[in-house]
Amino acid sequence: MRTPVDALRSVKKFTADALPEFEVRLAKEEGTFVRPFARVGFAGSIDLPKGQLEMVDYIVPMFVHCYPERAATGEQAVVKSLELADRVGLIFRSGPHPYRVPFYDYEGVSLDRAGTERASTDFIRLSDVSVETQVDSDEQYLTFVTVDIRATWRRHMRLTDGDPLAGSNISGTMD
Repeated sequence: MRTPVDALRSVKKFTADALPEFEVRLAKEEGTFVRPFARVGFAGSIDLPKGQLEMVDYIVPMFVHCYPERAATGEQAVVKSLELADRVGLIFRSGPHPYRVPFYDYEGVSLDRAGTERASTDFIRLSDVSVETQVDSDEQYLTFVTVDIRATWRRHMRLTDGDPLAGSNISGTMD
């Protein structure tokens, strides 16, 4: 359906596939994560899509926060986080489809499952990717990497047959 939730779950799957040693989740549940882990989420508001009635464009800021394992020294922590930042940056910026994330349809797919349905040309476009490393303020041997992305995609709109306003340009559902 190409909804914001489909996009978020697609970025989660992409991250989990690229970082198999990391547990990747959508929610931050204190105390449930064990390093290494990553969290994917929206980094701001989801603006109403803009465009013509038949087709709309979404532009949604998202983040991926990666928390590598604890290092033995502060210096090792910095090196580890820089290596992870480089790796994660390359994941989103290069590969067979640079600045693209495969877009899966999650309609009817439970949260504990990954999507498998998609057209071979169906991608989320990344118009911006920035990567930053930080040292945990409470523990110098712990670091994290933040990836900020601006995800964009196009979604077709159509009126359903049962819509009482079918034929008008006032109401519609999005696919």
